[in-house]
Amino acid sequence: MKTYKILFWILFSISILFSGYHFLTVKVLEVKIRFNEWTISDLNNDIHIISDLTLLNKVQKNKVDSVLKYNIISDHFKQSGDTIFLHQSILLFKEDTLHQIEEKLYITPK
Repeated sequence: MKTYKILFWILFSISILFSGYHFLTVKVLEVKIRFNEWTISDLNNDIHIISDLTLLNKVQKNKVDSVLKYNIISDHFKQSGDTIFLHQSILLFKEDTLHQIEEKLYITPK
């Protein structure tokens, strides 16, 4: 009779551990899905802004600033010299004209 009680408690504790492990993995996956949804939303915002910018012939930096101030709250984009950081994109300028658009890899400027 004693061995049944011991086996019961061993199996019960193992099942509790497995349940906890699976619960935590589900929570981690929920966080990853939510983060991916935010990233997709940010990319959609960037695409909207970049499509507005492409309507201009030669994209000047001051015109980009005015488009960004119209479309985004100023806290969501940062400037550093000839570079403008959007949500998930980077706009690179040479001689005050848009030279290149790059994808940002989750790095924000300080």
